[in-house]
Amino acid sequence: MMKNTMLYKGLRLAKRKSRNYLADQGILNRKFHHFFAKYDPLVNVAKRKAIYEALLSTVPQNLIKIVDELEQKGYAFLNFADLGIQETEVLSYCTQLMQTFQQRAATTPEYLNTLEQGIYAGKTISYRIYQKEQAHDPLAALALHDNLIKIATLYIKYLPLIEETSFVYNPVHEGQQFGSQLWHCDSQQERILKLFFSPMEITRDNGPFEFYPPTLSTTRFYQNLPEGMTDAQIEAAGLDLNCAIPFLAKPSQCILVDTVRCLHRGGMTKKPRFTNTISYSSPLYSFSRKQYRQTGTYRFSFETFKAENEQLLKQYQMHLSS
Repeated sequence: MMKNTMLYKGLRLAKRKSRNYLADQGILNRKFHHFFAKYDPLVNVAKRKAIYEALLSTVPQNLIKIVDELEQKGYAFLNFADLGIQETEVLSYCTQLMQTFQQRAATTPEYLNTLEQGIYAGKTISYRIYQKEQAHDPLAALALHDNLIKIATLYIKYLPLIEETSFVYNPVHEGQQFGSQLWHCDSQQERILKLFFSPMEITRDNGPFEFYPPTLSTTRFYQNLPEGMTDAQIEAAGLDLNCAIPFLAKPSQCILVDTVRCLHRGGMTKKPRFTNTISYSSPLYSFSRKQYRQTGTYRFSFETFKAENEQLLKQYQMHLSS
């Protein structure tokens, strides 16, 4: 039995015995409930590490090759078919969202004011046009796809948390760089894995997501950590903008990329762009944050995907008893 599986089972047993003892003594009051609320993240992280270890021998070779590529390069250009994913439903769903947005934006000017916007320095450069549905949701279902979860688990080395599933519209913006259009690394944790795709073809004019491989994403070049850098600052640091790798893709294509290891930016759009993002993050970071310890709620959109994250944990912890 692997050490993290033993650790998780030991922590779980200690928690159960302590709770039972305190309850028998009649002192399981709010103070002790608060203690166990702080203790839960430790058990949760150990459980997710144990699930990673249990999955190591069960992941098929074609997915291991993708993980190896991510380890070596920090990214992998793929077709959905490479992932064993039938993308028809999710692309049809995103196309419908895209067309509905375009129609409403064209016929109802005030419609844009009702959407959540990404605003940087007073300029709007993105609109979130997707909100998770309560019933069957193709994007949430994609985030839970077994092959994606296995890849993310092996790469992050923990059963991950679904951090975000978003669909964003970027209008034309060729002016001063702002926000995510600045070169940056997502420095808040050791590893994160993101899937990018679109229901439309992404070309140079669409302002594609661009990134440098890990070998060119070191602090030697990224001198403004954690602040973003303009193109001029990047070139002054010794990086050639022509060496940045763009995500140019048809709807059937996608990219997996670690945005912690890879210096990256959102594109400068000459034409409007619609982009999907699914993010998987490490519980080692998420459950240690002050917000979770104090409130039991996740950061960012974790709470939005609480049901999916609970389903994910329940579905994969069965590997611990196999």
